[in-house]
Amino acid sequence: MSLLSPRAVLARVARQVPADCRQHIIVIGSMAAAYHLLAKTEEGQVRTKDIDCILVPRIEAVRAGKAVADALLAAGWRRRAEGAHATPGTAQTLDDDLPVVRLCPPDSTDWLIELLTIQDTGDERDGQWTELAGRVGAGVRALLAGGGDLREALDISGSGLLASVLVTPDEFRAVAERLVVDAIEPLEHASRRAAEGA
Repeated sequence: MSLLSPRAVLARVARQVPADCRQHIIVIGSMAAAYHLLAKTEEGQVRTKDIDCILVPRIEAVRAGKAVADALLAAGWRRRAEGAHATPGTAQTLDDDLPVVRLCPPDSTDWLIELLTIQDTGDERDGQWTELAGRVGAGVRALLAGGGDLREALDISGSGLLASVLVTPDEFRAVAERLVVDAIEPLEHASRRAAEGA
């Protein structure tokens, strides 16, 4: 994983993505978090290997994904083909088995952009969200329960997302507790309401 400036990397990608496609791209994952956390500082960097992008809405994903990939390839970006999904899909490839589009910039193989999509609301698998949301907080609560897990999570974060930010264990714990109250508990509540209404 490389140390990257969220500001510089996202500005570079934005310059090379067709203007009419930008509205269909949502940056997620560590780069999005790092941009939010570090965008005000010139020297802020995150250690990551990819920029995860979701193409929305799903109806536009194929068109926008092709346009983005074509524009980046024309600008010298290269396809990164390795791992289980190294070869392109065919008409017979199941949706769940289609490879992710991964492209490296012309001057580096240390990081890449990934173009992903999400399922539509109403997809036959969509009912699984209430079950998943009902247990989404289990990991964070286990970290907060004690032991060395919280410290290990801080160490991992310190070598990635928080590579250029000093965070104490107490600050890290406070953020985890706030995450539970502000995000996890409302999601769990919504999943219970949805399950009861089903």
